[in-house]
Amino acid sequence: MKDKRDAVSLLFHLKGRSQLANRIPINDGNKDLYTAGPLPFESEEFKVHFNQRLRSSTYKVTIEAALRLAQLDRVAEHLYRHVMEHHEVMGVNLQKNRAEHRRYYNYNLLMTKLVSKLKDEYFENIALKINLKVGGQNTAGQCKYQKYIQVVAAMDWPDVTKYRGSVSAQPRNQEIIMELFEAFKISNGCFLQKIIFYRDGTGEDQFNQVLRDEVGAIRELSSFNEMSKRSGGRGWNADVAKASSLPQASPPVHYTPPVASTTTAAPAGLPQSAPTPSTVSIYPKNQSMKANGDVVSQLFHLFGKSHLGNRIPAYDGRKSLYTAGPLPFNSETFNFELKQDQIRYSSFKVTIKVAPKPDMYALRQYLERRHLDPPQEVIKVLDIVLKATPFKNNFLDGRSFFTPDLVPMEEGVSGVEYRRGFHQSLRPTQMGLSLNINISARGFYESILVSDFVSKHINSDISVPLSDTDRKKMVLSNEEFGIHVGNELALVDARILPAPMLNYHDNTGRQVIKVDPSLGQWDMSNKKMINGGNVEFWTCVCFSTNDNIDLQQFCEKLLNKCKSKGMEFNLKPVIPIHSANPNKIERDLTYIHIHSTEEIAKCQHGKQLQLFIIILPDATGSYGKIKRVCETKLGVVSQCCRPKQASKLKDEYFDNIALKINLKVGGRNTVLDDAIRRSIPHVYNSPTIIMGAVVTRLGKNSSPSIASVVAAMDWPDVTKYRGSVSAQPHNQKIIEDLYTTKYMEGGMILELIKAFTKSTGSIPQKIIFYRDGVSEDQFNQVLRDEVGAIRKACSKFQPGFAPPIAVIVVQKRHNTRLFPADYQNPDMIDDNSGNILPGTVVDTVICHPKEFDFYLNSHAGRKGTNRPTHYHVLLDENNFTADELQIFTNNLCYTCTRSDSIVPPVYYAHQLAIRARYYIEGGDSPDGGSSSGKGGTSETNLEVKPLPSIKENVKEVMFFC
Repeated sequence: MKDKRDAVSLLFHLKGRSQLANRIPINDGNKDLYTAGPLPFESEEFKVHFNQRLRSSTYKVTIEAALRLAQLDRVAEHLYRHVMEHHEVMGVNLQKNRAEHRRYYNYNLLMTKLVSKLKDEYFENIALKINLKVGGQNTAGQCKYQKYIQVVAAMDWPDVTKYRGSVSAQPRNQEIIMELFEAFKISNGCFLQKIIFYRDGTGEDQFNQVLRDEVGAIRELSSFNEMSKRSGGRGWNADVAKASSLPQASPPVHYTPPVASTTTAAPAGLPQSAPTPSTVSIYPKNQSMKANGDVVSQLFHLFGKSHLGNRIPAYDGRKSLYTAGPLPFNSETFNFELKQDQIRYSSFKVTIKVAPKPDMYALRQYLERRHLDPPQEVIKVLDIVLKATPFKNNFLDGRSFFTPDLVPMEEGVSGVEYRRGFHQSLRPTQMGLSLNINISARGFYESILVSDFVSKHINSDISVPLSDTDRKKMVLSNEEFGIHVGNELALVDARILPAPMLNYHDNTGRQVIKVDPSLGQWDMSNKKMINGGNVEFWTCVCFSTNDNIDLQQFCEKLLNKCKSKGMEFNLKPVIPIHSANPNKIERDLTYIHIHSTEEIAKCQHGKQLQLFIIILPDATGSYGKIKRVCETKLGVVSQCCRPKQASKLKDEYFDNIALKINLKVGGRNTVLDDAIRRSIPHVYNSPTIIMGAVVTRLGKNSSPSIASVVAAMDWPDVTKYRGSVSAQPHNQKIIEDLYTTKYMEGGMILELIKAFTKSTGSIPQKIIFYRDGVSEDQFNQVLRDEVGAIRKACSKFQPGFAPPIAVIVVQKRHNTRLFPADYQNPDMIDDNSGNILPGTVVDTVICHPKEFDFYLNSHAGRKGTNRPTHYHVLLDENNFTADELQIFTNNLCYTCTRSDSIVPPVYYAHQLAIRARYYIEGGDSPDGGSSSGKGGTSETNLEVKPLPSIKENVKEVMFFC
């Protein structure tokens, strides 16, 4: 009997949502199976395979409808009569009518074996359970029969006598915990402060698994509970999402409701019933989605009225087809011909099979904040339905739709034409479902005669923004499916955070002065770095053959600029400045390093070369090789310069290079005034390590992904970063080596915690972890795997060491844009670019319906429309308020002479990951200040092996700037 029950439980776990209507089974181990509602079939056969401790078993399970509702009514009538006889004895007050009781038992008391015996003891047990369910308290002992309840919790603190239960057919479903949290808050009128969790049914070998998975799930939900209290109700149990109030600051904060409107057309109304899904098989197979769409369109044109119920199809170009109502069959095959051109016809065989319907109830529950996990499959279905009309009338390239009819087509050069298109996606937000639309542009080969092309006047300008009229053309509602999309862009309230005060030295280098940035930028004229680096041993080598470069003058201007900005710089190189062979880069760099080391040893024993100033070769492709040799073989920091820039000797270029050199030799350009005064809560009151992490997948085919983590080493100033990199399998998006014993002792996190402790003399008491490069469907993996790895690294560092952790996902690749609502209001707009102002933050309406996230535009736009960065808080054990986290994140972005668009730990993690890729691929730098181009690989089967080790003295400084 146990094996049969296990097989049925596994079947409903695997097939519950897809084929069994998400029902919860009740099985007595024999032939009887009950569910609280009908299954979507009369008879169905399944195969179930699962592993037991000593053997592997496969079961064939057949489910057939057997018991009719009329028979169940008679059973319930019998139960009702006997319960009424016992209720006075047990003190239960039953005042509902018989129909309600009958309906109640129909869904909950479907146990044939017990009902057939009709024993008094059974009804006494039932009466006790009813008493508890209607809010009474038993004095004769609690009911022991809780076979199908997975989790129960006391609802009447502090009495602890009334319990509420939640059932789930899935082992790690967080929704049941969330339901109990919500019920506790409603019952007691307060948030829970402590949790006591009794867990039955686990062996000793599963204790660690319970701690990792189940306690992790409870912690995650508890963090949403805490965030709800802190952020004005923006947690999972929020009734209304409200903007948090910004504390008074100097200068005063500009509050301008509304500041911005987004490209999101909202709201998108939910249909009353779910679209009917079907699977489509087309023979012969065609790789083109457009060709498949033509085949299905022809099918519905030919057979729509006669065989397909006159339905309008929504087709994704692959296997999924949706209609607004049921098709008049379960499976059908059609044979027909499709005209390819004036002469040719092609024959097609199309098979359509009806599939189980998506669960619209789950989506409604999620939008009403009753479920934690978004039903991605249902959202995907509605997204396909909304894309049906654009797919029919346009052609899809990548993720964007293109048509020459939307806006005028623009011509380029060399037979290329530029077409304007749009990207659209459906997203759940605080205002419900919203349709996000954004402009895109792409080049296509032009189908035109050469003579006609030459005779045309070329005029291309794709920087013109999409007009509101053009946007409305793309918001296509589908009345057939009952989905309605508004015509207006969403209007949202926004706040403008104040720019932080920055500290520099004056021209004398003795007095600290404060700088107040304006519109995300500030001037370093007549100012010196807050901490200038010291360069005593350096040399310069030129791999360029450009005769216009005056090496002596170039070095003289660069060194004078560094000194004028506050650095200590020896004006004399270790060895004379000279040129080298661009075809023998590694050989010549090694020789120069050996020669320099010998010269240094003559006067300063134990010292080494600090800096290579390198003029790159004229041909691109050498940057990666130079960095690999300098940083992994020689142990020297290098500053590479373009030959073109080196020959111009522009003062602005030397300003930029001087700031980079200062960071690379251990200096600091500026520091936040709040950091000096320790005025940001939760960060500067105790040692805090601030990390940024990313996984880059720049290569193609089987090239490895590069995981990179950086951390600030100079708390409380947060200006100097140290990094750690690791290679992992291609397209592996979760960082594997945060904690590992494979080939780095303890992993990346442990390495950075040790370095932080050594640098600051303090053990970090808090961790703030900014994570880039993950999508929403990977959030749970980050919480489970990466946060788990951080905790393991902390425990490895010191037994019992468990600092509170905050995890914030940073997303830059999205299609949400923010525009000023009033272009005439100077408090809303950047006059230089027409963008919203730096510091603009939006945390309502277009944000997540239950979790804490916000859009922050921290930078000043130069050209085009700014893309705000989306920050999504997955976990916060440091008890940030919304305002505190938003201000802290915005302040960190003020580093150089312009504010950054993303938080610096993530930016530096990207730079380090790109640098590590050069170690294995070579290539040119993407940094416009030093070199150009990108690294690439033609290899298709690169083995994942450890990266070359970076020399320890190089890792001590920000060599990746």
